Amino acid sequence: MSRSTKMLLALLLIAGVGGAFNYQRNVAAEARQLRPYRSYSDADLTALLAAYRADADQLAERYVAAKQARSKVRSGGLIDEQVREFERVQQRGAQVRDAGAQISMREADIADMEREMRLREQEQNRLMLFLRRVATL
Repeated sequence: MSRSTKMLLALLLIAGVGGAFNYQRNVAAEARQLRPYRSYSDADLTALLAAYRADADQLAERYVAAKQARSKVRSGGLIDEQVREFERVQQRGAQVRDAGAQISMREADIADMEREMRLREQEQNRLMLFLRRVATL
């Protein structure tokens, strides 16, 4: 064997070992990823995503309505009436904040489901998945 052939074989061997190492490392990293919707079938995930989007729309409408319905503070009266009025206004503000928090949680769930669907689409092309696992550092 010539010297250039030996160098080429050594280079191919190093590239093969490095690729195998990268592949195993990337498969293990993918297995550790947090994918809460991994076990759902495609049909179930699509149906759940549609339901969550409809629910998010309803929550958004309720939030907008709650935010626009301002509490009118009634002044005057005795101290205990003023305290009750303060508590009523505080409770109304808490309801608006809770509605906003529910929307945020629902939107985060929707984003997780969309991410899962994108990952599934990428996994459909086996050749590109293999190449990404081998070549990604």
